[in-house]
Amino acid sequence: MQMSHPGPRFRDWKRDIAVTLDDRWSVTTAVADLLLDELNAAPELYVDLIGKIDDLPPKHRAEVAQRLTELAYGLEDDDQRAVLHHALRDQVSRHQEYSDTAWALPADELRPLQAACEALEPRSPVLRHAWLFQSHWVTLGDIRRRDDFAAYDAEILAQRATAVEETVANGGLGALVALASATEFAELVGVALAEHSEDHDQELLSWLEEDASPAKKVAAGYLRRRMWAQGNDLRDRLLSLTEVPQTQATILRLAPEPATAWAKLAELSPEVTEHYWHEFSYFGLGSDFPRALDAARSLLSAGRPAAALDVILLYNREGDSAEAAEIVATGLEDLIAARLSDPELGQLSSRFKDLFALLARHHEHVGRKRILNLEWQLFPALGFDAEAPTLHKTLVEEPEAFADLVTWSFRPSTTAEEDVEDPVEQENRRSLASHAYGVLRTLRTCPGLTADGTLDPVALHTWVMAARAELAARDRARIGDEQIGQVLAFAPRDPDNVQVPEAVRDLLEEINSSDIERGLRIGIFNKRGVTSRGLLDGGVQESELARSFREQAERARAWPRTRKLLKGLAESYEADARREDHEAERRHQGLE
Repeated sequence: MQMSHPGPRFRDWKRDIAVTLDDRWSVTTAVADLLLDELNAAPELYVDLIGKIDDLPPKHRAEVAQRLTELAYGLEDDDQRAVLHHALRDQVSRHQEYSDTAWALPADELRPLQAACEALEPRSPVLRHAWLFQSHWVTLGDIRRRDDFAAYDAEILAQRATAVEETVANGGLGALVALASATEFAELVGVALAEHSEDHDQELLSWLEEDASPAKKVAAGYLRRRMWAQGNDLRDRLLSLTEVPQTQATILRLAPEPATAWAKLAELSPEVTEHYWHEFSYFGLGSDFPRALDAARSLLSAGRPAAALDVILLYNREGDSAEAAEIVATGLEDLIAARLSDPELGQLSSRFKDLFALLARHHEHVGRKRILNLEWQLFPALGFDAEAPTLHKTLVEEPEAFADLVTWSFRPSTTAEEDVEDPVEQENRRSLASHAYGVLRTLRTCPGLTADGTLDPVALHTWVMAARAELAARDRARIGDEQIGQVLAFAPRDPDNVQVPEAVRDLLEEINSSDIERGLRIGIFNKRGVTSRGLLDGGVQESELARSFREQAERARAWPRTRKLLKGLAESYEADARREDHEAERRHQGLE
């Protein structure tokens, strides 16, 4: 697509306006003066100006720093102080972090801004320290993360622990809930508390019993950090301190080494196991996680089939086994039984084809009929250009199955189809027709293919004749021939490199069906897929295709019907080439 707006070529009145650095600087200075005047009447606009502080001229930057420092002495609203402080701190630390870049402000210009930032610090410990917990990786400025991550990590953890210590000293553990509520990552508050003190296990354990809340997240961060440091002894002690099944399940989910936690489940009540697997998060277990199949089975038992399938896709890299295929088949059946209402179904996304590929490799164990049923029912979930290997293979091996899909997709050729008044039955028929046509549209393999990918003429002939007979008996002879022709388009080429192999050429001469030839032509045309080209390229691609098809037509002189088909394709591409050339010329002349 092109949207062209050409200017005049032979007149000189259209000239570009040259903007010099002096012009730009004078405008920037004038705008900065206006902004500073506006701030006198609306100090809350300082936040927006701080975000553009590095675009201001140096003298205006210094004036902003001075005004902010003066404002700090009389500003009693701690929330406003926090907003200004955090905005200014973010800017200063960013320039310190990247002080080695050309755009960063020099240290002498940052010092007044740093002083203003310190003057604006909120008086409340909660508001003063909230910025430390807004992200896992906060920009500190004085220690650059990219230079020494270990030193940065130690420093940020130490600062968070100090922040938590001051918060607890001023307001007790309850103040941590306020701090967690003011941050993006409440779990980090709990981690910092674990670094500061180990004396709060009992109280924070009670916080786990609350519904989703900042307090529960703080407790989760604290207890996870404690258990990862102390190991299973602390885990078992925490389990002994509560008899609430949901809390015990949470403790096991927070503990390290999931497999060890699973062994502990056997010692607890079934309710604990149910809660554990209902909320178990399987992400971040490591690429070499060894017990993916065990996790998948437990997730299936907990009514989470999509999660079970995703676990196999994520972690079972070396487990291409019949055992995994059986779990996949069961999981897909559970999804169908739930009418694809699993809230975690989005995790699978376009991975259904990987699941079906696994089933196809183990069809002898799972059962071909079972796989066929799964692929048929879940075919709409595969999306555009779907791959259903067992279903597609069945269609090119069993002519009756192919005839079924054509029958469901298209109306009879000569007789009137029975009218259905029931709206539910009408909708079912439409749904079945759309479903069947989708499978036919994505069929990209040819009957008669052997295991090594070559074409068996006898098997091809047998399938085509059986399919034609079946379709004729169902009054779908014409549309059936066209669909057969589209399937024949995927027959592999012979060594002479003619698009239509010799076995198909012989069939065309024997059958003498214009409908099959029309379908074959459609199939060959559609195999080309989507094309792209430059705006002025014209029909180069189509001209090359036309030349190739004309050469192939000459090599197929012994098969008149094939020769005619190939010449027709050449003529079609020649017409397309002329059209593309014409449009390219119009673009070249500026007419489009």
